Amino acid sequence: MQNSSKFVLFSGAHGTGKSTSLYDCVENFPNIFEGFQIADSLSEKFFSKEDFKNPDVLKEKQSAFTQYQLDTWAGKTMGDKVISSRSYADIWAYTKYQYLRDGFPEYQEQLSIIEEAAKQAILRGDTMFVYFPIAFEITGKELRSTNVEFQQTIDSYIKEFFHKMNITPLVVTPKDRGDRAIFISLKVKEFGAAGVEGAPDEI
Repeated sequence: MQNSSKFVLFSGAHGTGKSTSLYDCVENFPNIFEGFQIADSLSEKFFSKEDFKNPDVLKEKQSAFTQYQLDTWAGKTMGDKVISSRSYADIWAYTKYQYLRDGFPEYQEQLSIIEEAAKQAILRGDTMFVYFPIAFEITGKELRSTNVEFQQTIDSYIKEFFHKMNITPLVVTPKDRGDRAIFISLKVKEFGAAGVEGAPDEI
């Protein structure tokens, strides 16, 4: 790795255990995640449930939300060591969904901006992508939809993004909560030493 910056970015549809695993990793393996800043539940700081009922309001807030996340994953808002419960793939997937649903050209522009930012992350070689497949029944949360079809659609878009960008993420295969934390943390430790994108697993 050419510099000390490290960005560990979790990807996956809502309700796949990303936030839970993030905190399990950080709390149970403090030596591995020493100095990392946590980027989680950022959507709850930008959006309210009412926003999703107004396409125009959602469009404006989505633009600001996207830029803030891109800045975070480039070391501009939280420092150069970040573990995040979202990644480029996630915001690309939700933005694509909104573009196909609402048709605003601004969403199409955002898709290109996200892709370019991801390319820069790949070139830097400091970003590890971790993918969470759908493994269990979705549960409700503040801004989370429990619509299974919507969840599956987002998952398919996330996988589409990885293929489009030629990114091979680390696929989280364990289903047990404790095993997931161990699996991810050990891979992050390897990443810190070698600077690799992820394991050669297929989605």
